[in-house]
Amino acid sequence: MGSSMGGWMAYEIALRFEHIGVLPSGLIMLSSPMPNARQQLPELDNPETGVADIIGINPIFEEVMQYPELLELILPSMQADFRMCNAYEPSAGNMVNIPILGLAGIDDPLVTPDATLGWEALTTAVFDLTVVSGAHDLHERPTAAMVDRVSSFLAAPHGSMVERDVCSWHHQATAE
Repeated sequence: MGSSMGGWMAYEIALRFEHIGVLPSGLIMLSSPMPNARQQLPELDNPETGVADIIGINPIFEEVMQYPELLELILPSMQADFRMCNAYEPSAGNMVNIPILGLAGIDDPLVTPDATLGWEALTTAVFDLTVVSGAHDLHERPTAAMVDRVSSFLAAPHGSMVERDVCSWHHQATAE
């Protein structure tokens, strides 16, 4: 499971497990665009504009702004994360042989639900996209719909989910 850049990391880890003969039971990604269809993130080198860029992506970060010393601790890590995202080169043409569950926030300003559809091309199994209420911070504010969807994905007998060209799209953007 990975959120945003973490979705790419989970994908790369799944590929490496498969390479050594260990088949993960599935891959779950939240707010994560297809690895080779991502957008350039701001470098965050200028603290004044960088903070505004972060708030545009994740409004909850505005709460961090109340604590300048916390911002001073967090900003270098975020700069490194953004640089790593901008430099990431996905494993070309490699597909995982496991089902992928995608969760996308209907109000995500950075990764729209449509930007996640490309994950279907990265699996020989089922890709299932569920759109839920929320923005890019789905992992910080999980909804009941998200918890239900992840629970049912984890409980599914993935061995039977091997049909290709199956992409279901659920829209669960309801008020909670």
